[in-house]
Amino acid sequence: STALLLPYAVMPHVSEQVGPLVDGPAWIYAGTAGLIPVAFLLTLFLRFRTSRMKKQGQSTGDVLSARESYANLLRLKIFSVLMVNGVYFMIFNGLFFLFQDFAHSRGIYQAGYFFSLQMGVMIAIRLFGGNLFDRFSKRGLIVTAFVFTAGGFVLLNGLHDESMLLPIAVVFGIGMGLSAPALNSLMFVVSEPRFRSFNVNMMMFTVHMGSFLGPLIGGIAVDSIGYSGFLWIAAAGTAGSALVFMLLGR
Repeated sequence: STALLLPYAVMPHVSEQVGPLVDGPAWIYAGTAGLIPVAFLLTLFLRFRTSRMKKQGQSTGDVLSARESYANLLRLKIFSVLMVNGVYFMIFNGLFFLFQDFAHSRGIYQAGYFFSLQMGVMIAIRLFGGNLFDRFSKRGLIVTAFVFTAGGFVLLNGLHDESMLLPIAVVFGIGMGLSAPALNSLMFVVSEPRFRSFNVNMMMFTVHMGSFLGPLIGGIAVDSIGYSGFLWIAAAGTAGSALVFMLLGR
């Protein structure tokens, strides 16, 4: 989860710095393509490692039928964690992809460091908060994360200059830093051992689902009711999810 956050922390700030030096965003997208050969080489290394594991007789996981795997998803406790994770990342990605234009609408033109700080807080929580996640109720941590995030949206709606930008980034960092590890940990606990790997993959699927739906639904909302309307809906949706999870989380 830390590796997933690094691009969100780095790219907004880097793109703002590089943007004036190139003819348009397309050149920034093209430049990032230079990372693909590196990923390809790492994939070859992983393939080599898994081949060695098979030769040494190490299992890479139980083979489950599709029917068993998807029947497991219909269990209420599995389905509810997946849906909460999907909604959370939908809100997260909606904020991420709409934030630059929102900042410009509030007179803030260098907003990339908002995500650098937010993701820095999230990464710090995930790297150093392991004992925290083991010691406290996962249900309580998730509700706390949602309350912080809802508060972040309310504060963001009142933003009119750069003075509160970094404190709000910290609030979002705390809320979103607590959520994903607690949700993944909860999924591990409620899953039967043989379905854990599959359910972890489904958690990643809901992340991708949120990455698709967040900008799409968020963009439609901004076109229809403006940024303030979008932020109030995001705050209400997050707080409502916290309430539902608090009631049903047991």
